[in-house]
Amino acid sequence: MSNKTYNDLLCETSEILVEATQADEAIFEAGATERTVLQPLLSEIRIRYTVLLARLDTVYDQLLQPQKRIIVRRLLEGCLGRLIEIKHDLVELHLSDYTYDDEALAKLQVTPFEAEPIVPQYFIREREEEVNSRRQFVIDTLTKLGYEPPKPQPLVLTEQQAVLIIQSHERARQGRLRGQFMKEIRLLKEKGRDQKSEMSASAATAIQRVWRGFIARRETRRRKREEQLLIGMDLPPYTPSLALKRAEEVKEYRRTLQAERDKEYKEALDTIEEQLRKQHGVKINEQIGDELRRWISEYYERTERFPELPSEESGGSRAMYSRQGTGMDSELSKSPVSSKESKRSKESKDKKNNKSEENNKVKEEEEDINMYKCNASAFLKDLVNTNE
Repeated sequence: MSNKTYNDLLCETSEILVEATQADEAIFEAGATERTVLQPLLSEIRIRYTVLLARLDTVYDQLLQPQKRIIVRRLLEGCLGRLIEIKHDLVELHLSDYTYDDEALAKLQVTPFEAEPIVPQYFIREREEEVNSRRQFVIDTLTKLGYEPPKPQPLVLTEQQAVLIIQSHERARQGRLRGQFMKEIRLLKEKGRDQKSEMSASAATAIQRVWRGFIARRETRRRKREEQLLIGMDLPPYTPSLALKRAEEVKEYRRTLQAERDKEYKEALDTIEEQLRKQHGVKINEQIGDELRRWISEYYERTERFPELPSEESGGSRAMYSRQGTGMDSELSKSPVSSKESKRSKESKDKKNNKSEENNKVKEEEEDINMYKCNASAFLKDLVNTNE
């Protein structure tokens, strides 16, 4: 297949993903819903994400452009995570690990095979070196500890078992000899008979009856086989197809191209990073240092003490810079630590929050058992943002 094929498949998958995420968001906007109403909706969304998973896996496996593959992988992992979340919700709804999606399959016109979740191919293909290294590490560790794989031990028989085996073989040999001797006697007796006189019309009729029955049964099996193939109830005999073989070769070739493109992409990123460091590295470092010094001086003027710097293990001043901000409008520059009013406001807010939490608990206890609210999703927003 060509690049256009997978680009078109990616565009179609993106449109289907928009529909699935819109239906998914509608469930969260609805809030608590009756279990009987929510169950078919979740089943339908689960099937949509399963179909999307198979499509995205195909695209990610054969797409060549590294930038697009990064986005497709994020969508693929988001669909996997959302499938797990929906499965948990369905288990809570059904109160069972097994769900039945017959109505949703019929509505979406999807076969059970298509609705079966798959394991993405990159799970093993892109971690092949890691898996092999782990396996070799286990083997080396066991060898150092003196462990040896069990070797096949020779079969040891007792005297009684050996006697029984010898007796059975000897009786079989004597039976074969006796059968051969009786066969020779029967052939000697048949040679003395006049076979022509014993041949009669009844013998010919019996032969014809057996032969015609055999022909009729063979024809019936052939027609039944053709009928099963015609209506699609049976598979045709396997014949090696040159087209399928060529398609597999093209897939392997595209995977080798993927590795080459990824390597070129990483090398280009490293080259651009080095250029930026050479051109703007010193200037950026000076700018960040000035902003940090200004922020520390402003913090000292407001609070009359220096801020607590994070440890080197947690990132040092860089972590403080990214977490606390450096501008005049930052949270720490407003110095909430030294203001008594902020403490009082915090205490009042905590009291209000405690009261609201108690009220919420009472309301939750009063909710009907037949109502259910889906758990918050950690992947839905990422799916929507990545797809846009």
